[in-house]
Amino acid sequence: MFIHKGRNLDIVNQVEIISPFLKIKADLDKITYGLAVLDLVDKVSQESEKNPNLFVLLISALEALEQLDKNIELFYAAFQLKLMAVSGYLPRFSDCVNCRDKLDDLENLKFSFEGGGILCFNCGTADSFAYNISKDALCVLVELARASRDKIVKIQVSDETLKEISFLTGRYINYHLGSRIKSMEYVEKIKG
Repeated sequence: MFIHKGRNLDIVNQVEIISPFLKIKADLDKITYGLAVLDLVDKVSQESEKNPNLFVLLISALEALEQLDKNIELFYAAFQLKLMAVSGYLPRFSDCVNCRDKLDDLENLKFSFEGGGILCFNCGTADSFAYNISKDALCVLVELARASRDKIVKIQVSDETLKEISFLTGRYINYHLGSRIKSMEYVEKIKG
């Protein structure tokens, strides 16, 4: 790639495609999720700021999307968690974000967007905007936060748990970015 400094904008004279992501281009669902991934990366990146971890995450996400034949929605939730981790906002799942007690009982918990993680039963009223989170959703979120692309394909979740995970990760990102992400809204619309 050749870039020349301009007065107001840099000028790109030449680029070379390394990976054309042909499988993404050939599948409407993959295009939709790919655009949502790009939109989210654009929202968290700062102009003229180097962020190699974000770049690696983006390329890994596009490569994974290129290879996936199933679990695309689950992959997208995993991507959102990993994006929040790179941005410094990975939710806390192992202990209560209010009292810091270890989460031994995984029943009657809430997910606090403001607090950045799970509220135990005793602290559930600390955030009136927190949402109930099921044990299954919490366990899958923990796994997604650290899962490789190969492992994501193998994770089995019910439709109900997947819907809960998608809702929680989407709302968490919207909360921390301070705005609604139109590509995420479109993804929600096509999932129907």
